[in-house]
Amino acid sequence: MQGYQNNFITNFIIKLDFYNDTKEFATEIPADIVNVIKENFPRVQPTRVLESSLEVSETKTSRQDVNFPQWIYTDNKNQNKIVINKKYISIESITYESFKKIEDLFHPLLEKIFNIPNIQVSRVGIRYINQLRKHRNFFNDINKISDWKKYINSDLISNISFIDEFNTSNLISSIEMNYDGFMVRFKYGINNINYPLPIKEPNFILDYDGFTTNLITSMEDFKEIEENIHTKIEELFEKSINEELRNVLDGK
Repeated sequence: MQGYQNNFITNFIIKLDFYNDTKEFATEIPADIVNVIKENFPRVQPTRVLESSLEVSETKTSRQDVNFPQWIYTDNKNQNKIVINKKYISIESITYESFKKIEDLFHPLLEKIFNIPNIQVSRVGIRYINQLRKHRNFFNDINKISDWKKYINSDLISNISFIDEFNTSNLISSIEMNYDGFMVRFKYGINNINYPLPIKEPNFILDYDGFTTNLITSMEDFKEIEENIHTKIEELFEKSINEELRNVLDGK
């Protein structure tokens, strides 16, 4: 995905779940962190999160609702977003250009987060969602699901030979892979927005969701796991595609 002229990444997401509720974000965001955020994300929308829990005993079931503040920061073009509350911080981009630009944009904020005393992150997730669909000069030769064999590794659509693709309503497959210190959940296929009607627009999805549940306590730990997950997802992406798609990505 890195180094190509074009890409079909519609969503890039990083999410860090805090091990315990972070008191620094319980009622407001500290000023030094706000200052870093606003360098690239000047627009803010305060909201609240409603969290419900059930307590079940032998005699009754009771529900408890708790709400707490949340802040959504966006850039001026509304293309990149940060969501932060006492439970997690998430970073989302819909205009992914390169991994280096993501690091430049978001790492200064994460440096500040990991400088909070006793900060602990219980889960880190990094997700790339690629949506391949007819758009301008791209994939105009795709009229049915099996046509993707030109661009996508045929092993990912080999099940087409088993079914009648013109009557297929949905075709999403999932594989979970366990590596040293993290996992990748890979979903691929045709996500039919008109389900349960048969697929009319055979748009192909390559969705790579890498995550670790190892405890992360420093920016150095985060950078290491971020790089490991990113590298593995790049490897899986390259394995998923054919030379014809590389030509499209290279602008040929």
